[in-house]
Amino acid sequence: MELNHKDVSDSEKRRGYLLILVVFLSFWATSYLVSWINGLISVIYFGLTSRFLIFFLDMVIYGILCLLIIPRLWQPDGIKSVPHYLRTVKIYNLTPPKFKSLLLSICPVALFLIGNAILSIFSVQTSFMIQNIFNDNLYFSFIDHIVPAIWEEIVFRGVILIILIRMKVKVKMAIGIDGILFGLVHYIHFFYEASIIDVAGRVIYTLCLGITLAYLYFKTQSLIPCILAHYLNNVMSFLVSIMIPSTYFFMYYWFISLFILIFSILIIKITIGKN
Repeated sequence: MELNHKDVSDSEKRRGYLLILVVFLSFWATSYLVSWINGLISVIYFGLTSRFLIFFLDMVIYGILCLLIIPRLWQPDGIKSVPHYLRTVKIYNLTPPKFKSLLLSICPVALFLIGNAILSIFSVQTSFMIQNIFNDNLYFSFIDHIVPAIWEEIVFRGVILIILIRMKVKVKMAIGIDGILFGLVHYIHFFYEASIIDVAGRVIYTLCLGITLAYLYFKTQSLIPCILAHYLNNVMSFLVSIMIPSTYFFMYYWFISLFILIFSILIIKITIGKN
């Protein structure tokens, strides 16, 4: 991560934190708007027409926010164009060794499967299985999850994390804040009428995943591995059917979240080394 060694004034720090809050709330509000529009479309249209229309509108709405509105609010490095902005958030970069950096994108999802396998082996309370990928709903999830993988990574790793670093916030704290915000934004699931325990579990899991992805971004200097890791994680969460009693649900999320976080960071650190 390119660090600016110039002193940051208190007014610049206040502006940076205010900007992060505006970006966070804008993304949260957009997510709520998108979920409302998706629900409306599902009532009006059915089948593949509905799914393709939802995907197209989601890409357009998030694209307007992330590629037009946020850059105008942020104005990083005197931004001149969308390609310039994408270079700023490091969507093109990839720190050598490039193959290892890309390979690390499968680390979180591999640890997710290993963690679930461990639970299912050593506890009669849990079990998991890979679902039939030829189910229409699951098959289309391969397309659906492109949306959050791209836009959430641009906002949380490409924008918010870079703003924190440029404010000269310590790297570990910046990664932690980024992960916390990533977890909090998933309270949007309240609008899907999920239970409080389910939502709390999602927040814990996404918080730890957010820290993992922020660390991966910092070490690889690119959004590409983060987008791939995010996409694979979301797809696998739909492909894996987990059977667990509600009384163990919260403990399950804690175990899986910390398992992925700790071992992902260790593997990334060993693979990339000092950067």
